[in-house]
Amino acid sequence: MRKAISLLMAFALGTGLAFADNDGLYVGGSVGYTSLEDVEGTFSYEDNPVGWKLIGGYKFTNFLAVEGAYANLGEASDNVLGLGDVNAEFSGFSATALGIIPLTVVDVFGKFGYYSGDLEVSALGVTGDESDSGVTAGAGVMFNLIPTLSFRGDIDWYDTDFDTLWSANVGLTFSF
Repeated sequence: MRKAISLLMAFALGTGLAFADNDGLYVGGSVGYTSLEDVEGTFSYEDNPVGWKLIGGYKFTNFLAVEGAYANLGEASDNVLGLGDVNAEFSGFSATALGIIPLTVVDVFGKFGYYSGDLEVSALGVTGDESDSGVTAGAGVMFNLIPTLSFRGDIDWYDTDFDTLWSANVGLTFSF
């Protein structure tokens, strides 16, 4: 019995390490839920839009990767103070470094980097566009379905000058 348990554990650990060893180039995409609140905290958008993100990266080791992304976080809309709808849409590019903790068929990661994006706001028939750049950070998990395909869930935070911006995303990545 003890021998059977030892063999089973060795097989499970070996399989997990085989799945985790997918270093190299990867690409992916995800859809996400966005939360947008103005900096002063006077209001948050009732409408939390669905956005999308395309990613590409390079995994140097089981513990370190770099990643670039383009995200369009959707258009949030809210009626502010009864004056009419205020619409806001954020999109931009990011570059991040990922620290990864590989666990059998699941990898947990944290990321930190830089983004450059645009916020377009329209209200009462007037539209304005503002560019911003700064720090982005996040965390997530990757479930390695097969050696080249992973299901991924992550949360991104953007330190913007104009709003507090978060997105929660789910998607797939493909490793080469």
